[in-house]
Amino acid sequence: MIGIRLRALSDWVVLYVVTWAVCLREWQAISKNYHFRRSLPQLVLPETYNGKVFWRKLFDHDPELTILNDKVLVRDWFAEREPDVALVPMVWHGPDPLGLPDELLTEDYVIKGNNGSGRNYFWIEGHSTREMVEERTVNWMTKRYGKKLGEWGYRDIPPQILVEKRLSFDEGLSPYNFNVHCSRGRVLCIGSHRQIADGSRQLGYFAANLDRIDLYMLNGPAPMDKDWQPSDVVKETLEVARRVSADHDYFRLDFMAAEDQYWFNEVTTYPGSGMNGFTNPQLMDQLTAAWDLRDSWFMRSPQSGWRGIYQRALFRRMEGRAAAT
Repeated sequence: MIGIRLRALSDWVVLYVVTWAVCLREWQAISKNYHFRRSLPQLVLPETYNGKVFWRKLFDHDPELTILNDKVLVRDWFAEREPDVALVPMVWHGPDPLGLPDELLTEDYVIKGNNGSGRNYFWIEGHSTREMVEERTVNWMTKRYGKKLGEWGYRDIPPQILVEKRLSFDEGLSPYNFNVHCSRGRVLCIGSHRQIADGSRQLGYFAANLDRIDLYMLNGPAPMDKDWQPSDVVKETLEVARRVSADHDYFRLDFMAAEDQYWFNEVTTYPGSGMNGFTNPQLMDQLTAAWDLRDSWFMRSPQSGWRGIYQRALFRRMEGRAAAT
């Protein structure tokens, strides 16, 4: 009994010391979280969905994350696993933004940076110029994404520009996004964005069986119409997500979908950088409870030094927590 108590005390000391070490090292990411959420993130013993995402940024430095976050390389990664699934058509990519062909500077295409989130440029006829595009894309190539947020998976991506075909319905609206949260071959939940006639976007969440969930983003797109349901074709994306995620503890597989077709778009490993605001965060925690950090690269790979000490202490705490539920 005394030995068990001493071990528990020792683990508590380890978690305490690592917490303060992380606060000193990752103060920018932590302060960003406080700015957006008005709360401190769970750093070393996460239980919530946002806490797990934030923990992944700090500790789970799986080399494969570099591929998953690279918007060019992830296409080949996905195609190797699902060769029959269409990809959003990419018509050009390269490391020199000044080499972007003039014929791609139209509203028919989307210009992206492969090494960050939200690095998208939509050409507006009569407003956009090549100089504007070059200024934006050169900035993408020279400014490393994710450093202040602690998003390690972007750090070593060789920067490139890519150009994709801009998909749309006949009426000019964009296909809806169907973002599947998955873990170890299991669909956890789905978030879907759709554009409506006035050009604005709506957001809705669905359970793995495609039942609507009363869950929305704070300060995000307007809630989706309650009677809207995705087309039957997107059910195929759930099977794809189950297969592709079988060997991964968690990621979000992002598709674009129309009434009768869907396309793979990208993989998201740090949704909201662990700072998403939900109308019902406890519900999101329940939906993603199957994401078990004991399956993460950090916990399954040998760690040395202080990381090894922390890994063992964290594993014991997680085992104890799992046994108590």
